[in-house]
Amino acid sequence: MSGSMRVIRQPLVGLVASATGFGLLFTAWSVAMPGLTPAEWWGVGAVALAVITGQYLAYLFPVHIRYTLKIEMGSIPLYLAAVLLPVPVAGTTVAVGMTLTEIMARRTRGSTPSDIATQVGRWTVLVLAGSSIAHVAHPGLTPSYLAILPVVAAILLLGDMLTIPFQMAPINGEPILGLLSECVQSVGIAEALQYLFGMMGAVLAVSNVWDAALLLVPIILVHRMVKRSKELHDSTRLLLESLVDQVDSRDQFTHEHSIRVTRWTREVLR
Repeated sequence: MSGSMRVIRQPLVGLVASATGFGLLFTAWSVAMPGLTPAEWWGVGAVALAVITGQYLAYLFPVHIRYTLKIEMGSIPLYLAAVLLPVPVAGTTVAVGMTLTEIMARRTRGSTPSDIATQVGRWTVLVLAGSSIAHVAHPGLTPSYLAILPVVAAILLLGDMLTIPFQMAPINGEPILGLLSECVQSVGIAEALQYLFGMMGAVLAVSNVWDAALLLVPIILVHRMVKRSKELHDSTRLLLESLVDQVDSRDQFTHEHSIRVTRWTREVLR
């Protein structure tokens, strides 16, 4: 059943996500063309390049929670793109960066074109929405701008949590509500922490955009902390499984019975 869902439903999800994303992106360029000087365009281009680089580095160093679920530190550059770049530039930067990253990672992940289209489309929509809200207030250390930063973070976080099950469900055939619950429980706190760092970076960038680079140290520390936590969880599980095997081996009948039950359970699930 999961195979048929991947063949039939996933192309439809990818088509809808990509069409929506690029449709909104075209609209953004039509109605909100940035009126920047050549010097300002150079600065915007440098920030966009930094965001794309951050996206790629985040994909290179994920923390795997399970086969189809992992934590990536990519929410920070996505958030910074939304709050620092003009609306159409933010959407274009994320779309380009996400497309390049997904294509380069396609062979190792086994992604289909519709998988890539879904990922690019949904994040283009989310960043365009967040950037539109972010630019309601003029950037600066003012109460209105500081108040809008957590609103943008909430839009991206909730949007990600609500849309990623639609990307994963056609791939593995699991129910959407179950995937949503698992995403919130498994990566919700880690993602929220990333957006907290993103807000800090936005505040630093108000005076000097390159001050946001100071976030590299805490980002690396958070990545290592999450990875160590996951490795500790896996090590504990393996230790408990080893202890169970040792207890079972004291009774030959019990040990062989456990092996038979495991074998038959695997065959039934298959």
